[in-house]
Amino acid sequence: MMGVPRRALRGAAALVSVLFMISLSAVLLAAWHESDADRKRRELQAETGRVFAMWLQAAHRATMRTDYRAALTADPDGFAVSPAALPGAPAGLPVSADLTLGVMSDGSGPAPGVPMAWAVLVLPADARPAARAGAFGAGLVDVGIGGSTGGAMSVHEAAVGAARGAAVPAGALFATADLALSYEDEALFRRAQPGRPWATRMEAELVLEDGGGTRRDIDGAAAVEGIRAESLADVSSEGSATVAGDAVGVNWSTGQESRAPCVGSPADPCLVAGAVDVTGDAINPGNLTATGDFAGGSGRFAGELRGNTVRAVGGRIGAGSFSTLGSVDASLLVIGGALDGVTELRSATRMVAEDLRVNGVLDTSSMDAGTVRAGNLDASGVVAQRIDASGDIFGPSARITRTLTVSPGGCNGC
Repeated sequence: MMGVPRRALRGAAALVSVLFMISLSAVLLAAWHESDADRKRRELQAETGRVFAMWLQAAHRATMRTDYRAALTADPDGFAVSPAALPGAPAGLPVSADLTLGVMSDGSGPAPGVPMAWAVLVLPADARPAARAGAFGAGLVDVGIGGSTGGAMSVHEAAVGAARGAAVPAGALFATADLALSYEDEALFRRAQPGRPWATRMEAELVLEDGGGTRRDIDGAAAVEGIRAESLADVSSEGSATVAGDAVGVNWSTGQESRAPCVGSPADPCLVAGAVDVTGDAINPGNLTATGDFAGGSGRFAGELRGNTVRAVGGRIGAGSFSTLGSVDASLLVIGGALDGVTELRSATRMVAEDLRVNGVLDTSSMDAGTVRAGNLDASGVVAQRIDASGDIFGPSARITRTLTVSPGGCNGC
C-alpha cells in the first residue's frame, strides 16, 4: 500500500485549522453580539430609571411654582397630574405609558401640609435593578420598590397608592420628593420643602438693607419665625409670624397668627394679625387689629385695639379706643377714647373710660366713666357724668349729680 503523500497531509491539516478558526470566530461573534445586546438592554433600562428621576424632579419643581394647597384641601389624599400638564415640564423628555406622577401632602401641619411630588414606574422584574441604578445615577437618593417593607420610602407606599387611585404594583419603582431628592443642609429655601420644615428657617441674622442703609420689606411670606424680629419697614406674612423674643417694628401683617412674648415699639407700630397671643406684655403699639383673638398678660396701646375677643389674663388693657366684635375681659380696663361694638365686657376690678358703648352685658366691680351706654349694667359702684341704658340698670347704689329721667313704672326700690 502506498502511503499518503506528505504534501496532502499538510493540506488536510490546514483545512481543518481553517474550519476550526471559522467555527471559533462564529462562536465568539455570537457571544459578542449576545453580550452587546445585553449591554444595550441594560443601558436602556438604566435610561428608563434616569427619565423616571427627571420626571420626579420636574414634578417637584412644579410644586414650587404652583400652589397646590387648595387642590389638596379639596382632595386630601392627593391626585395624579399628567406629565404634559406639569408647569415647566421638560420639552422632549420621553413619557412612558407606565409612568404616573402626582401631588400629595407631606403630612405636616397645618392642613393641607406642604404639597409633595410623587412618581410611580411599572416595569418588568428583569429591568428593575438597572432602572433603579439609573434613577440613583440621575440624583435620587432613595427609590422604593412596591411591596417591599425595607427602606425609608416604604412608609409612603400606602399614601402614594391613595394619591394614585390604585395601590403601587408589586415590584414597581416609586419615590416621593421628601425622601428621594437631595437637599443642601445649610441652604435656606424660599418656599416650604416637603418633609423639611427647617429648610425655610433662618438660623442666623438676616439684615435687609442696601449699601446706603435703606431698609427693605419682608412681604408675602408664608411664615416668619425668629427669636427677635426688628423692622423699620413692613413685615407681611400670609401665614404666621412667630417670635420667641421681641417683635419690634412699624407694621406687622400676618394672615393667621402672631405670637411673641413681647410685641412693642416706641415708634408707633401697627400689629395686624388673625390672632395675637402674647405671653408677656404688649407695650405701646400704635394700633392692633386682630381678626381673631387677642390674649396676653397685659396690653397697653397708644392707638386703637380691635379684635373679635380681647383678654388680658389677670392683667391690664389700656388703649386710646376699642372696636371689638366679641368680648373684652381684663382685671383693669383703661380707655382714653371710646369703646364701641362690644357684645360683652367684664372686668374683675375696675374700668376707666371717657365713653363706653356696650351692646350686651357690662359687668364690673367699679367703673368710672364720662358716658355709659349699655343694654344691661351690673356694677357694685358706678360713677358717671351720664348713663344711657336701653335695658336695665342694677346696683346697690347710684349717685346722680344732675338729672335722673325714668320712664313711668321703670324704677323699683327708688
